[in-house]
Amino acid sequence: KIDRLQKKALSAMKQSGNLYLPQLHDLRPFDAFMQAELNVSQAFVAYVDEQHQRQLKTEIKPGGRYCILIGPEGDFTAEEISSAIAQGYAQVSLGQSRLRTETAGIAACHTFHLMQ
Repeated sequence: KIDRLQKKALSAMKQSGNLYLPQLHDLRPFDAFMQAELNVSQAFVAYVDEQHQRQLKTEIKPGGRYCILIGPEGDFTAEEISSAIAQGYAQVSLGQSRLRTETAGIAACHTFHLMQ
């Protein structure tokens, strides 16, 4: 229900006094998304393992356009992580707390906003 989400985003933008409206796209399968051309300066995948624990807040280069992949409940599959990394997505953490999918998206957007 992209129309409903767009209305909520517009309402939130107006309420916050922010002049930036996040762009929402139709849902599509992960493989199709990986094939799409993105017009971004940085791409991230929110996923942490023991060897990769870089924080999103320290990896953002201010003034850019960003894409961040937030996994579904149960997280990404190993194949999805490998595919994202092969496409140039940097692995990042959103912090020490385990977040729900919805909360992780909000936390990521807020982090981008703070680092601008």
